[in-house]
Amino acid sequence: MAGAAVYMSSVEDSQRMMAQVEKIIRSSVFFGAETSSKLLLFLANRALNTPESSGSSLKEYEIATGN
Repeated sequence: MAGAAVYMSSVEDSQRMMAQVEKIIRSSVFFGAETSSKLLLFLANRALNTPESSGSSLKEYEIATGN
């Protein structure tokens, strides 16, 4: 069960971080900056969902295509 508690905490932390990213995207600084908003959202999702141990580095193609 301890592992489940760690996972839940991690999920909750990820949800809080994504809520902050959404708040930033809705801010006046990002108003009208659709490309920058999409990039920030993409990078935040990738950072939260790609384990550091995967060894995959971010490539320009991945940013350009979202794949």
